[in-house]
Amino acid sequence: MIQVINRALNILEILAQEPDKEFGLSEIATAVELNAGTCANILKTLVYRNYVEQSGTKKGYKLGYMVYQLTRDNSYNTELVNASKIAMDNLRDSINETVILSVIKGEKRILLNESQCTHEIQVRTTNESSVYRATTGRMILAHYSPKELNDFIDKVGLPTEEEWPEVKTKSELIQLLNDIRTNNIELSWNKNHVVG
Repeated sequence: MIQVINRALNILEILAQEPDKEFGLSEIATAVELNAGTCANILKTLVYRNYVEQSGTKKGYKLGYMVYQLTRDNSYNTELVNASKIAMDNLRDSINETVILSVIKGEKRILLNESQCTHEIQVRTTNESSVYRATTGRMILAHYSPKELNDFIDKVGLPTEEEWPEVKTKSELIQLLNDIRTNNIELSWNKNHVVG
């Protein structure tokens, strides 16, 4: 038995007992019988891999979206999904296009919910994508505050040529995001000629 994997699974099992509760580090460490330093290091890896999320520095821990992805369980962020379902379905019905609900986690655009249109040919949206590549990721970034946007750029960097060919500099990125926010629309085309 590999001890660190066993410990990580023990932590996940503790968090899974009450998925909506945020557990403190000392609470988790006590429950799995680890010292706080060892527990913090394991949690750091689990947070990095999105199996656990931390609401902020020195804040509590709870299950992350990757746990739900593994099981195809759609109960991650259920409050947000439930609150948006009627609006998403109404928008889908009025434009007959697939409507998706996404959030940004780390440097990824994460799909939370999808309301499918009735077209014969449909494009499958990936559960996870680069924020810069995804049309919804760009839309979310366009509505970040200047501080949130600067923090994101400092952490993730600028988009690659493949992710967003029109962006070469930070000022170009900010201008394009301002245009998206002003126009309330972003259109993108990928290499497969799919329009988002």
